[in-house]
Amino acid sequence: MRRALCLAAALGLLLAVGRSPARAQSLEDEIKAAFLYNFAKFVEWPPDAFASPDEPLTFCMLGRDPFGRVLDDLLAGEHVRHRRLAVRRVERNGRLDGCHILFVSPTEQGRFATLLRGIDTQRVLTVSDSLDFLAAGGHVSFFVEGSRVRFAVNQEACERAEFRMSSKLMQVARRPASAPRQ
Repeated sequence: MRRALCLAAALGLLLAVGRSPARAQSLEDEIKAAFLYNFAKFVEWPPDAFASPDEPLTFCMLGRDPFGRVLDDLLAGEHVRHRRLAVRRVERNGRLDGCHILFVSPTEQGRFATLLRGIDTQRVLTVSDSLDFLAAGGHVSFFVEGSRVRFAVNQEACERAEFRMSSKLMQVARRPASAPRQ
């Protein structure tokens, strides 16, 4: 578990090494994909979050998917707590049932609040790239601090959803200067 967090941190350091803007963005997305994978390892869902013992832990992408094949390749053949991992892309008005981690693209920013009211946040850990997402009630948001990819956690929203966040995960979480107070 610690190895995966260290991998994400090491990848974050690579952003500081003079890369082309396109390569830096690609590397940033790879780091975010590694963090998403780690969220699956370091978050416990409420007991009723899975319909059956063999249901996969499903990562869903809503809006513009910045990860492409990176997330699919990272999760291929992996398991967390004896559950296989799956990735699904969701159309703008598509069904979100069966999603356990939902990455919401900033392209959906105008409807964050509506979207979050319309899903079962006790079953779906919501993640985005926008700090406005936390203010709207989302669980986790990525941001760049200096040259490192970081994430902030809306602890109130996570507690309401009965997600148990590992202390190791919370030690890595940061509060950006512009983050709303929780």
